[in-house]
Amino acid sequence: MKHCLLLLTLLMTVGCGPHPTRLETPEPSETEPHEFVELIMASPARIIIHGADEGRARRAARAAFDRMHRIERIISSWLPDSQSNQLAAAAPRWIEVSAELREVLHRSQAIHQETSGAFDLTTGPSIKLWRETRATGRLPDEQARIQARSGPGMSAIQLTANSARIERTGASLDFGGIGKGFAVEAARQELESRGETCFLIDFDGEIRVERPPPGRSDWVIEIGGAFKGTPLRIRTAMMGISTSGDLHQFVEIDGIRYSHVIDPRTGLGTTTGRQVTVITPEPNEVADALATAGCILEPNEFKAVLEAHHPRASAIIVERIDEQTTITMIGDPPVSALEAP
Repeated sequence: MKHCLLLLTLLMTVGCGPHPTRLETPEPSETEPHEFVELIMASPARIIIHGADEGRARRAARAAFDRMHRIERIISSWLPDSQSNQLAAAAPRWIEVSAELREVLHRSQAIHQETSGAFDLTTGPSIKLWRETRATGRLPDEQARIQARSGPGMSAIQLTANSARIERTGASLDFGGIGKGFAVEAARQELESRGETCFLIDFDGEIRVERPPPGRSDWVIEIGGAFKGTPLRIRTAMMGISTSGDLHQFVEIDGIRYSHVIDPRTGLGTTTGRQVTVITPEPNEVADALATAGCILEPNEFKAVLEAHHPRASAIIVERIDEQTTITMIGDPPVSALEAP
């Protein structure tokens, strides 16, 4: 699964508001945040809820975590009996699948087309090969890479109202570039169905913020570690925020740094030294998949994708080339950024 390189942390200080001296002091029962953490997909998932009594908040968080565990059982490449693995094993037969699997497959197909293949669920064989490369420090030979990319692609996935199939055998699906965002979206829906409106979900760097805490005009999220001494600070609400990139997770071979983000076109890790943060009011799986694609596409290509298909989204691209760091803003991200060194 994709792992976000950097921990995005919530800044809880009241002074972050636009008029801190004018803040009223609400009753503790109305403003005290209730925080819950659970391990899901081998990563910490955190939920912070404001405006509910502790019992109600605990029940809502429990239901949200249960939804996230359900998503893991559906899309995990590590669980042999996950629905996605069953779908691949059943090829080319049609099988009945859950609404959640159909939804994430449909969303993945759309973003695959929008990004001209930069986002691709069918890179499982290349990812497996690349894990071997990271362990051994040796690039896979060309024939092995060609073989890994020769299986069924995204066009082989077919959907109906309640079933799906992959029309050729040999597929291996990997939801690392969209799965955690999809789980966050499921958790958001569960919390809202229980009447919660003021909360934050942080799943290993996949963030969803809804209405800000009482007395605040926004949530403040800091993206640290992109480059020393200059964190990016996002002030927003009712948004999904996803960060992906290769500034820290990489292997160096023959003087070239290859990241953990796989380029479907080559079967190798990207070499761009790039981190991408996407901010959008769309469902979190959209932010997640777009951030993944943004690490593969050149910034001007990625900008064209957002403008054409996701005009409400904005992005921050941090690139490090020859020890120099540059920041590219797409759209109008609600961010404060210092000059890059």
